[in-house]
Amino acid sequence: MSALQLHENQGGMTAQATYNPAPRRSRAGWWIALVVIGVVAAGAFFRPAANEPAPTYLTESAVSGDLEEVVEGTGTVAFPDEMMRTLTARVGGTVTEVHLGADSAIGALDPIVDIDDATLWAVPGDAPIYRGLAVDAEGADVETLEQALADAGYEPGEVDEVFDADTQAALEAWQADNELEVTGVFDPTQFVWMPSESVALDVPVVLGDFVQPGSQLALLGPSDGLILTVDVDQADTTSIEVGDEVFVEVDGIDETISGTVESIATLPSSGTDYEVIVSLDDTDELLLGMEGTATIVTSVLRDVVLVPTGALGGSADAPTVNVLIDGTSVTRPVTTGLMTPTQVEITSGIAAGDAIILGEVTE
Repeated sequence: MSALQLHENQGGMTAQATYNPAPRRSRAGWWIALVVIGVVAAGAFFRPAANEPAPTYLTESAVSGDLEEVVEGTGTVAFPDEMMRTLTARVGGTVTEVHLGADSAIGALDPIVDIDDATLWAVPGDAPIYRGLAVDAEGADVETLEQALADAGYEPGEVDEVFDADTQAALEAWQADNELEVTGVFDPTQFVWMPSESVALDVPVVLGDFVQPGSQLALLGPSDGLILTVDVDQADTTSIEVGDEVFVEVDGIDETISGTVESIATLPSSGTDYEVIVSLDDTDELLLGMEGTATIVTSVLRDVVLVPTGALGGSADAPTVNVLIDGTSVTRPVTTGLMTPTQVEITSGIAAGDAIILGEVTE
């Protein structure tokens, strides 16, 4: 910066210009100012908005309970082949009436079919009827007849293997009630034998059919003893044992049917599949021929800590579970045990009651 200075000398006043430079600002000061401004700006940029809400988590408490390991398979409900039986006629002729319907239970001395207007009657029992019977006859077939008479509401006396006067009186009373010739003699051509508690699975004859002796009148099965045959992969058969508990779901049936593993095939039925036979407990539902899904319980863990399988994170070698603590998500390493599609056993890292994070709630 310049300035005008006056100096006095002998000739008078003279003016002299001088230059006084202004002080220079340090370059370091400029850099410090820029850094400060940058830090302030950065802080303003990254600071979260004051009105941004904290995340809301969807949680479920870890529980202490039982966990079942299961094997599943599908199959068709049926009777074992050895329990099926064909009901045949002892006489030939034209079917003039059919009394029996499919899926119907057969009671003692129920009418089956009429052939040439003569009714064939059912005699269920443990021993087959195969001959004519009258007073003084003895044998297991006599006991079958007496039991049928008793079940039908008649009184043959003591149910044994002896055809006595009481047996004759009961047979005569039954013959009279059904408008038959009262003879007190059992004529096997008027009757058909079947195992006790039989059910008609199929009745192929219809009105007007001509049948010969030995023709099929009906296909029979027991009233219980249904089975479900399921195909199970070879890898799963090693965990299944005879006697394992089974639960069966059948389409269209609300009731869950219980059962047990009856047998496990030792040879494959196809490829690597092995047949597992499940015997079903008694039920009032008509299940024959229906498809069912069997859940075979192979092991049960009692009183273990369980979390939803979907809550697992991390990796197979280092699994983790996120837990909500004081509103904050905390990741915990865990040790897992038995795992099913819906639940997993946690042997360490989580306690019953912990709030397990399943995800964030989004609006």
